[in-house]
Amino acid sequence: MNTQVSRGNGGALTISDVCSQLNIKKGTVYQLIRTGALPAFRLGRHYRIEPQDLQRFKNIRKAAIAAAAGARRDQE
Repeated sequence: MNTQVSRGNGGALTISDVCSQLNIKKGTVYQLIRTGALPAFRLGRHYRIEPQDLQRFKNIRKAAIAAAAGARRDQE
C-alpha cells in the first residue's frame, strides 16, 4: 500500500492524512505523537509523519493484536 502523499513537504504525511488512513480522530494522532508511539517531526507549527514511520506503526499494532489473539487462544 502506498502511503506517500506529495504536497511539497518531501512526501511526509499530515495529521489529516494519518487520520484518514487509520480512521481515528486528530486528538488520537496527537496523543500517539506525544507518547512517542508514532514518530513525527515539526514543520513550522505543523506535525508531519514519514510514510515509513506510519507503516512501522501499523505493523507493530498488527503484531500486537495478533499476539493478543494468540494468547487468548492459548488460554482457552
